Amino acid sequence: MRFIWGTLWVIASILLIKYSYPITNFFGHIDWAEEHIGGGGTNTLYKFAGVVMIIMGLLYMFGNVGFITGPLGPLFGGK
Repeated sequence: MRFIWGTLWVIASILLIKYSYPITNFFGHIDWAEEHIGGGGTNTLYKFAGVVMIIMGLLYMFGNVGFITGPLGPLFGGK
């Protein structure tokens, strides 16, 4: 089941990266991104979010999300 959900996240992320410009035109610009991120602001933010989602989807698919979330466990009551 992890492979199905991971694959869906990767596909959704690729679509987010590919269609970042139409998404920006539909939802509008994010003022914070336009001020603080160079190279297109909102489009760059969507593409960066897509890359992060691809990485997280692949980590989830192969059971390695603990690699990212493990060090944060003590902050949220984990051992």
